[in-house]
Amino acid sequence: DGTVIEGPMVDGVFCGKCKKTFKDGSYFEGMYENGAGNGEMLYVDVDGTRIEGTQKDGKWNGPCRKEMPDGTIIEGPMVDGVFCGNVKRTLKDGSYSEGWWENDAGNGLMVFVGSDGTRMEGSQKDGKWSGKCKKTFKDGSYFEGMYENGAGNGEMLYVDVDGTRIEGTRKDGKWNGPCRKEMPDGTVIEGPMVDGVFCGK
Repeated sequence: DGTVIEGPMVDGVFCGKCKKTFKDGSYFEGMYENGAGNGEMLYVDVDGTRIEGTQKDGKWNGPCRKEMPDGTIIEGPMVDGVFCGNVKRTLKDGSYSEGWWENDAGNGLMVFVGSDGTRMEGSQKDGKWSGKCKKTFKDGSYFEGMYENGAGNGEMLYVDVDGTRIEGTRKDGKWNGPCRKEMPDGTVIEGPMVDGVFCGK
């Protein structure tokens, strides 16, 4: 299949510092034992993806760093080739998320800090915000409440820096359902909202 492996062999198996190059030019380079990666290893893909870390029996197991072609960097422990544990993901613009990963995605408590000053805190499921979360903007205004599939879904509170408060129900990130809006001048509006505007009695 065009694969080439270079390095020392002991009793017929690769053992020591070796390089395995595939037909497309991607390669592994690092420590082998019993014919498989065991120790510090580097993988470079033809698309520019780079993984550096520890392998055991040919699979990533231990502290690793993965750099994607778009500039995204993921750092943390891997188990059998997927990130699992306390992991940090940094985007090209400097935004980052940090928290608990399982099966190569956020699953547990997580914090996101955006390059624009936005901060998100709460829990994720399969890489999407789910459960009670708080999203705070650079100016100090914030949303706090229930999220599902990465968007507000359920009871939510919004507090603006000018003192405006909205409490009610959101669906897919928009106010939909019974809501209460309190203005800085003391005006209170109560009733159903549809896609973010009051509509009905």
